[in-house]
Amino acid sequence: MTKLTDDSTDKFLQYLRKNANVSLAAKAIGISRQAVYKARAENKEFAEAWDNAIQEATDKLLQAAWNRATKGVKKPVYFQGVQCGEV
Repeated sequence: MTKLTDDSTDKFLQYLRKNANVSLAAKAIGISRQAVYKARAENKEFAEAWDNAIQEATDKLLQAAWNRATKGVKKPVYFQGVQCGEV
């Protein structure tokens, strides 16, 4: 695929919201990174939706980092291959 359709645009933006990675989102819909950047340059609405998707993903990442920093992460402790607790 060399151009975005309405369906592939929606899927691209969904992937972008999840991972904030243009290359992975483009690959997931079977289009080149260059093609999505070209579509972004040619379509103001798409560019705005792209920016919003990146912001959503960034907000999720910041929240996850905040939670890890303030609440920590439980890690299992094993003894002889059996989980015996958490730290």
